[in-house]
Amino acid sequence: MKNVIRFLKFWYDFLIGDAWEIAAGVVAALAIAAILVGVQPALSVVLGLFLGGAIAVVLGVSVWRGWQERRPRAARERRE
Repeated sequence: MKNVIRFLKFWYDFLIGDAWEIAAGVVAALAIAAILVGVQPALSVVLGLFLGGAIAVVLGVSVWRGWQERRPRAARERRE
């Protein structure tokens, strides 16, 4: 049982890690796409593009937020 718990902790850390927002954004995009394909299967090509765009947006927002957090405090105060 100890190995199973360690295995699950590994996957949690690997998938979620420090940026849970990325994992939540990807899961939300996949859920939206799955719901829309269930409603209208002909949209599968468009939804492929939607998924690519949604994941790119989630990644971009995550990188921007990380950059904002790591900027020196003086630079942030000058901007505000």
